[in-house]
Amino acid sequence: MSRLRTSSRLILATTVTFAAWFALLFGSLPALALGRRMLGRWRAFVMGTWGRTLARAIGMRIHVRGTPGKGLIVANHLSYLDIVVLGAATRKGFVSKAEVARWPFMGWMARTAGTVFVDRGKKRELARTAGRMSRKMSDGQGLCLFPEGTSSPGAAVQAFRSSLLEPAAEAEIPVGYAALHYSTPPGCPPAHLSVCWWGEMTLAPHVLNLLRMPSFDATVAFGSQPIADTNRKLLAAKLHHAVAELFHPTVDPSEVCLTSPT
Repeated sequence: MSRLRTSSRLILATTVTFAAWFALLFGSLPALALGRRMLGRWRAFVMGTWGRTLARAIGMRIHVRGTPGKGLIVANHLSYLDIVVLGAATRKGFVSKAEVARWPFMGWMARTAGTVFVDRGKKRELARTAGRMSRKMSDGQGLCLFPEGTSSPGAAVQAFRSSLLEPAAEAEIPVGYAALHYSTPPGCPPAHLSVCWWGEMTLAPHVLNLLRMPSFDATVAFGSQPIADTNRKLLAAKLHHAVAELFHPTVDPSEVCLTSPT
């Protein structure tokens, strides 16, 4: 039964993702012919539909608390599934590190979906990135950003990298915020090992183990008021504090020390 569930979910997830990519690829030109705002709306529609459909395909129940605002949203980063959860809940695109653009298939889909890529090693690119972020949001598709820069087991919210927020600070973009949390049912492996993806975990075995579980839950809580500041470090500090206030740990820090996969 477990093997059948894993195989069927893998096939469904692959089919749903390819369908979303084709929808983005072949629907973008007709949408763009009607204007950039229509393109943004089309991408938002596809991202939302993909996230909700993929979540059902893999047995993930998404619980949303609060209402996502318009524009830019930051969140803590726990897993590759964060994109699915936020895509379903917000219908937004993403700001991602430049390396993702070079990933096989996922890089192609990210580019087609209008992802804004940030090269953290090139400060001169930040102004251009700020411009691209502003254009994406003015086109009707908001953006999500993970300022921790890497995923974690969910014991605490890691420090936010202010460099990733410089485009928002320079453009004086108000930034919303959200906190992500995962949980698994009794008898299943704990979420910080089976759902969160961090440290030296290998992707393929992690995905297969995730698909074997009968179900699991994802919760995203949105803050009520966006935060703005022209100083990137102050903006990062304010947002970190706000996300930490909403955050519910996935695991106790002492358990991470005992069960770290590294």
